[in-house]
Amino acid sequence: QILEEIELGQLLIPYLPPKIFQKVKKTQKVITELESTTEWELFDQIKLTGTYSDSLEAEATKYAMLALQKARQLKVDVVHAHDWVTFRAGMMIQKKLGIPFVAHVHSTEHDRNGIHANAEIEKIEREGLQEAMHIICVSRQQQSIIAAKYQIDIQKISIVPNASDVKPPAQKRINKVPQIAFIGRFTHQKNPGVLVSLATDLSSKGYNFTYSYFGDGYLDEQLRQQVAGANLSDQFTFHGFQDHTKILQALNQIDLVIMPSVAEPFGLVALEAVLKKVPVIATEGVGVSEFIPSMNLVAPWDQYGLSKLAEQLLTDDAFRKSSVNACLKEAQKLTWSHSANLTSKVYGKVKEGML
Repeated sequence: QILEEIELGQLLIPYLPPKIFQKVKKTQKVITELESTTEWELFDQIKLTGTYSDSLEAEATKYAMLALQKARQLKVDVVHAHDWVTFRAGMMIQKKLGIPFVAHVHSTEHDRNGIHANAEIEKIEREGLQEAMHIICVSRQQQSIIAAKYQIDIQKISIVPNASDVKPPAQKRINKVPQIAFIGRFTHQKNPGVLVSLATDLSSKGYNFTYSYFGDGYLDEQLRQQVAGANLSDQFTFHGFQDHTKILQALNQIDLVIMPSVAEPFGLVALEAVLKKVPVIATEGVGVSEFIPSMNLVAPWDQYGLSKLAEQLLTDDAFRKSSVNACLKEAQKLTWSHSANLTSKVYGKVKEGML
């Protein structure tokens, strides 16, 4: 139940690289002005632009100051801050008002960008995770990464999986010309080029499948060149960035989703595909597979295994049905009610000083 929702003038989006962020950010802004407090004089010196490139530190700080002022007006027991864009706000409220701060991590900068990680974002993450009273993350894999990367005691990190309200269709039929899709950001973390390699392998075996890219990112032009270079342009469609509703609609027409991510703390798209009765092939280590152990997995380097598994899922009806049903049964155990109960227990323990 939402008791009150307050939107502050803050435009940073945690998972998009700078260029793509510029393309999708909203033009309308909600502006919240500070009242005359001890932060007020500093506030006007910081411009809130909603961009990554020039003033990331200032953006996070200004948002934190807005949040601190609002927190002063509310009577709350715990502050729950999601990902790096709000960690500074959580830290400031905890320090100034003594309200315990819980940090919720869906992916770290290391997960998203590896060796190309933004040092400033990593700094904010490190400070936030070390200062937080407790941390919530989405999988055991991510729990281990947070502990190792930011020197956090693993006992300070609780696992609360994501969930979905997607309802399975009564029946899911494969298309006459099967469609294989990649859904996600075009970054090295997500490893989208694997779809082109898969298409090349399957085409060499005589399969005239179709392939779709849903997403955007700095690898977009490189992917288009790979497709053209493989002489597969007539089989590929680039749909661009799509909102969540359109992705769910697209899953009704997709026959196989691949998730070849190098790092994937959870993988909500894979969960939603499973709930739509679409088979998924993911790389080993994807977080959602901890909760859906029947998910089809391959090693990141195993192109042969991926191709063979995709072929079997699209041509062997019995194997496909068995795989889909097993994954669906496990996926339906992931509910928001269960995740909310786990989160509520963390709140209670933090409030009582038990964590």
